[in-house]
Amino acid sequence: MNIQSILNQYQIPCQNWGIGNTKTLTHLQKEVDERESSLVIEDNNLIRKVRIIWLKIYFVKVNINKRFCLIEKRQEFIDGRVRSRNQDWSLAEKLKSDEKPDQQSIARAISEELGIDSPVTAKFLKQHFETANSMSYPGLTTCSENYFYEVYLTNEQFKPEGYIEFQDDKTTYFVWQKI
Repeated sequence: MNIQSILNQYQIPCQNWGIGNTKTLTHLQKEVDERESSLVIEDNNLIRKVRIIWLKIYFVKVNINKRFCLIEKRQEFIDGRVRSRNQDWSLAEKLKSDEKPDQQSIARAISEELGIDSPVTAKFLKQHFETANSMSYPGLTTCSENYFYEVYLTNEQFKPEGYIEFQDDKTTYFVWQKI
């Protein structure tokens, strides 16, 4: 699928993608190729569809009664851009088209992003649908199906210094905040 020609056909400007906090055309192509998002036509408009699990990750240090929440601090792209995140949720992972929002997809997200391969227990909080102009791909409307969960890590899974995810195009830093 030639995404550039589809974007042109629906007059979606992408010449400024990859600047500031936006992602590149290559990022969108990879999302579609890896079945993390799809492009569909609805009412003669091009729409990006995505399903996301949002995780709020906690650790409780029982012996001193302190609680910590993991946050995604920033992403550093190989082209030198830095995307500060400071969001309310610890991490967000796009579901593949054949995945369900369940323990298995949560385990995949935590393994890929934090390098934790031992089982975690997640508590479902809510589901939310949203249609908005994409912040990552300005001009492209995105319909997202969002699933929110709460996760508590064990002593063995807790790294006080935080976690780093290395990808081909960027490095993501996760840090703990005391709450």
